[in-house]
Amino acid sequence: MTRLRPGEVESQHNNILMALKWRDKRDVHMLSSIHTSAMKNSGKKDRNNQPIMKPHCVLDYTMNMGAVDKVDKQLSFTECIRKTVKWYKKVFFHLMDLSSYNAFAIYRKSGPNRSNFKDFRMQIIRQIFEKYGAFNGARAGRPSIEPAPLRLTERHFPAHIEERTPGNDRIERRRCVVCSSRGTRVLSTFICLDCNAALCVPECFRIYHTNLHY
Repeated sequence: MTRLRPGEVESQHNNILMALKWRDKRDVHMLSSIHTSAMKNSGKKDRNNQPIMKPHCVLDYTMNMGAVDKVDKQLSFTECIRKTVKWYKKVFFHLMDLSSYNAFAIYRKSGPNRSNFKDFRMQIIRQIFEKYGAFNGARAGRPSIEPAPLRLTERHFPAHIEERTPGNDRIERRRCVVCSSRGTRVLSTFICLDCNAALCVPECFRIYHTNLHY
């Protein structure tokens, strides 16, 4: 709990683990099972041309865990965690953030993609809406450089909705996603199997697979 001045370090340890606090621009706390509190030259100099000394564990962390710092920094701008008393919700959303950022890193390596993480995540959200539910409304901001959703490019064929209960002669009906997006409740017996979307045939089926915003 000691208040330290810049460059000062304080540590405690047992035979297994060391706890260290070092004052940089703010307090830096470290736990290590392989380091001591020894200071090491960082290779940099301060304004007085004196070498800057840092704890050995801090230098090792900076050298080997730079990617983790970058991820934490990026997620701090865009994380979806909100205040909640349920700790497992925080863990779940943090894992979702990490997964989406890992996907973005792989996406950037797959080709000359110029989108940033924010645009990439918004594109994921749009494609989820396109596949699993109706999404109506104009897009804000810059035009997307991403390819059109699969419902506009692949080949799709209508089919009758299968009965939920074997032997039941009742024809099942579901709400048409195009009509629902326009505030009209219309039940249809047809579905696009690839999109899992109920659609009126032929008009709504054509609109759903040709218009980006229906």
